[in-house]
Amino acid sequence: MKKWIHAILLLIMITTLTAFNVEGDYGKIKVAVSIGALKGIVEEIGGSRVEVFSIVPPNVEPHTFTITPQVIYQASTAKLIVIDGHMDWEMKLLEQVANVKGMKQSDISLNLMDYKDKMTILEMPPWTGVSGKNYHGYWILPENVMVIAEAIKNKLSEIDPDGKGYYEENFTKLSEEINALKSKIMNLRGKTSGVKAVLAFPAEQYVAYMFGLEVASILTVEEGTSPTPKTMETAYNTLRGGGIILASDVSSKMPVYNTIQELSKQIGAPIIEVMISMEGKYTSIMMYNIGVISVTLLNRSITYTPTQTNQETSWIITAILGIVVAMESAYIYKVRRKVWK
Repeated sequence: MKKWIHAILLLIMITTLTAFNVEGDYGKIKVAVSIGALKGIVEEIGGSRVEVFSIVPPNVEPHTFTITPQVIYQASTAKLIVIDGHMDWEMKLLEQVANVKGMKQSDISLNLMDYKDKMTILEMPPWTGVSGKNYHGYWILPENVMVIAEAIKNKLSEIDPDGKGYYEENFTKLSEEINALKSKIMNLRGKTSGVKAVLAFPAEQYVAYMFGLEVASILTVEEGTSPTPKTMETAYNTLRGGGIILASDVSSKMPVYNTIQELSKQIGAPIIEVMISMEGKYTSIMMYNIGVISVTLLNRSITYTPTQTNQETSWIITAILGIVVAMESAYIYKVRRKVWK
């Protein structure tokens, strides 16, 4: 009987390894990152000496991610786990992996929240009704990338002393690339500064800050919440006055994306969708963001919709909210059906 149990456990382990493709090349340091956006930064510093995988799969909204036994096993195969640090499940995962390995959390992980005092962390606008720091999307700022990269360089050098010179060299190269990137950002900022923007989610605040956009409204300030009528009215008036909608690959996975599509349809305001959480080389992602912002903002002709009375505006906002509620209800029902099954 015991032999059968051992055989079954061995089969499960082999299947899991194959499914997650975590059996890396010999000699490389295996690094797990909690979100895809960090993968590129680790690869920039670690280069050929590391193998990196993201714990949250692509197209999955990180805030709703759920830890499973397979996720714990996958993470436990890594020598180092790098977490963004602002989501509860990340700390729970570290705790469980540390228990599995019989090690301290600090020995197997790098929590970027430990370096928040060195980074530019924006405050939530007071009119949102949410006080405190905004930890959604902070990793997209160039200056924050350098803080993150330095922390990764130091941690990898600690794990792999023989590669210290290599990590230092890669850090220097990244620093030079980001300095060149900053120059391009500042050139575009001079043309986009002051443009009013309606954000889908707080993560986009960092992109708005980078390019000098004036944040007039944030449709949903927390995951799983819907825009209020007052927020919708502010957004509607901002867009009617020539503002733009700023969304991202973060908010595109949320129900709020339905709201911005309806607003854009009703008013004709452009949607600029930037990349914040996508896996890939950081400078390439930012060049894409520069391109999409430049094309949309600099080539647009600002048109104003015909003036409506307050009552007409109220009707339009109510109609949009009605459509959004219906879409969100369908979305929630769909998710719950999957859970019930």
